[in-house]
Amino acid sequence: MKKTLHSVEGELANKWVKTSRLRLGLTQKQLSEMAGVSRSEISKMESHERRVDLVKLYLLCRVFRDDPVRVARRFFRAFDSIRQGRPAHLDEA
Repeated sequence: MKKTLHSVEGELANKWVKTSRLRLGLTQKQLSEMAGVSRSEISKMESHERRVDLVKLYLLCRVFRDDPVRVARRFFRAFDSIRQGRPAHLDEA
């Protein structure tokens, strides 16, 4: 199985962290404190050095005020698009 850290899917998840944080106007430090995750981990996720795991996804969704199941479904649809060679978007649908 292909490693996910540097996969397109992994990069999409990492990009989601930064985009969501910036949309709320939060610093990495603020996000880390609100999510209970170290600032270093936030930085490493945003710079594609660390994967967004399931627990972090849940904690981040709480801060971003988004339903983790809904977010996971959006990711799965985007991952399916990637596998089919189509552009991947984390649409709100």
